[in-house]
Amino acid sequence: MTSRTVWKIDVPFKAPHQGWHVFAGAADSADAAVAEAKRAHELAALCKAVGKDIPAGTTRRDWSARGYRPDRGLDWQRAQTKQIVL
Repeated sequence: MTSRTVWKIDVPFKAPHQGWHVFAGAADSADAAVAEAKRAHELAALCKAVGKDIPAGTTRRDWSARGYRPDRGLDWQRAQTKQIVL
């Protein structure tokens, strides 16, 4: 069985909110994973702005931001990455 690398990205909310938004998906590196998480977040914001549903990932490799909260900014500078090998 071949292993695949999946990344979990925990991004804290900006003040005054507390908590995290968690992204997960496949990527070749931590930097690529953060970039994919940002793309998923931007796509969610665009969909929400025009009244469309936020796309859901169809496999464990896909990135999505189904729990997008437009009222909560994300502090990408403090994002934490964790590599998960499946």
